[in-house]
Amino acid sequence: MAPPYFYYGFLLPLCVILACNVVVLVLVVKAFTCDRKMALRSNQSRRVVVVRQLVALAALVAVMGLTWLFGLLAAAGWLAGHYLFCIFNSLQGFIIYFFAVLKSKAA
Repeated sequence: MAPPYFYYGFLLPLCVILACNVVVLVLVVKAFTCDRKMALRSNQSRRVVVVRQLVALAALVAVMGLTWLFGLLAAAGWLAGHYLFCIFNSLQGFIIYFFAVLKSKAA
């Protein structure tokens, strides 16, 4: 059994971060699915728009939620969670760079 300060100092902020990430994810999915003006102004096919939205959603999940989910699993004592948390946490900057710069049309 972990000491109580572990729960208040690590797990509580981690769960708050995960809850905020879920709220942001739901708002983004709602904006993707309910925003008809963006789809109507676009000269792209609906399939291309959906694929771009799914790629953006995957990047958002990878950057915002997956790392902290592995952190939660690491806190529960899962050894692979420690390694995955470190790997995904160190790759967050690259993921943002990849999707914001390399995947943009202007680059």
